[in-house]
Amino acid sequence: MLTNIKNLLLKPNKVLQSIYIIVFRVLLDYMYYNIVSPLYSYIGMTAEQSTFYYMVSWIMVICYILMMFTIIDVEKNGAVVLSIILICSAVPTTTIVAFLGHNLEFAVLNVLYWFFMVAFYKHKGRKIVLGKNTIKRSSLLIYAVFLFFAAVLLLICVAYTGIHVSFNLYDVYGTRAAFKSDKLPTILQYLFSACIIVFPVIIVYGLNKKKRILALAATICQLLAFFADGRKSTIFVLIATILGYYFIHNLTARMIPAIMMGVTVIGFIEKICIGTENFINLVARRLFLVTAYLQYAYFDFFSNNVKDYFRQSIVGRLGFSSPYTKDIPTLVGGQYYVNNSYANNGLFADAYSNFGAVGVVILPILIVCALKLLDRVCEGLTSGICMGIIIVSAYTLLSSSFFTVMLTHGFLLGCIIIYLVPRFSYQRDVVVENEGMKRKYDDKKSITKYS
Repeated sequence: MLTNIKNLLLKPNKVLQSIYIIVFRVLLDYMYYNIVSPLYSYIGMTAEQSTFYYMVSWIMVICYILMMFTIIDVEKNGAVVLSIILICSAVPTTTIVAFLGHNLEFAVLNVLYWFFMVAFYKHKGRKIVLGKNTIKRSSLLIYAVFLFFAAVLLLICVAYTGIHVSFNLYDVYGTRAAFKSDKLPTILQYLFSACIIVFPVIIVYGLNKKKRILALAATICQLLAFFADGRKSTIFVLIATILGYYFIHNLTARMIPAIMMGVTVIGFIEKICIGTENFINLVARRLFLVTAYLQYAYFDFFSNNVKDYFRQSIVGRLGFSSPYTKDIPTLVGGQYYVNNSYANNGLFADAYSNFGAVGVVILPILIVCALKLLDRVCEGLTSGICMGIIIVSAYTLLSSSFFTVMLTHGFLLGCIIIYLVPRFSYQRDVVVENEGMKRKYDDKKSITKYS
């Protein structure tokens, strides 16, 4: 019985996939119209009725369901990241189209953006080659990696940020502001961002190898990273890593619609049973609806203003000046969100703010290249082991510009670390290390196959 329920949730067929996405959208509509809009209409999150755009929004949902069908059977970590950002960004955006973003160009460009993203990812181009020589991975390497990043983290906490011990997720913005004002050297910023990717891998490795002290030490380091900069993604990655290790092991694209639907259901269960809306405000509203609302805010702003062409990002470092004296997230935040807020956003917003309509082709190419790189460096490791870089990649792509994700948020450095990690797989009793991926295993040993 429990196995059947687990299969329905984690290995659904296409019909169930469609039902999960539809239920997810219906719950988002109710949440936006009855909870979010009444509280946040003063910042622009209003609810306006339009039969035409409501129909358009459901046509968009159908398109996204069909796109999801093309990647649900791809058992690669890049496909997991793609499915997360597709469900977390594209589907909530249809709710915004239904109640707020009454602009047909916005709706069409969104669909085209995700169409190109999925099509480029599914295209079987040349495989990324990371050197002809086989990397010799040793179990000692993971200890060296842990000690190095633990030392970096302690240096940052002691010399720059201090440790602000608090588990109050409503009170993290002061910690974030303090972290930004501490002016870490660039190299330490990159290493710190890689920390929240590396430590979850070490946690899983320690749990698998029955080295609980190593797993506990990595868990403490992950908490210290959260206390240092206050990013919610840091604590969510830790929770997801531990839950994933004990209950899922191998996260796949097929599971994502059920998981995201479950996230919204948890929020409604809290509201019905306890009468509070903490989960809705902290997770569902911020992750789904605010991100989608900012997609429209960026579109509306840059429909009437000059495109930036990454002049506030990597192109600016080549000597090209941005036409904007303030940071773009600050400009958008002041006009569409809350005064003095930093309304950063990624994906479609990043594409349109930098290139306009043609960005729906350019940015998907860049993101797909990053996902293909992730697939390559994660070969031989299940998605459960790579939970850290999967969640951080998806979360930062949702909320940050592409080159910020690659550099500042540590995606590229995280890929290097993952590539050097010894290959190992989940096993019920023991873990078998695989040096160079050349050894073959007997099926009778109950070893989980690599994805």
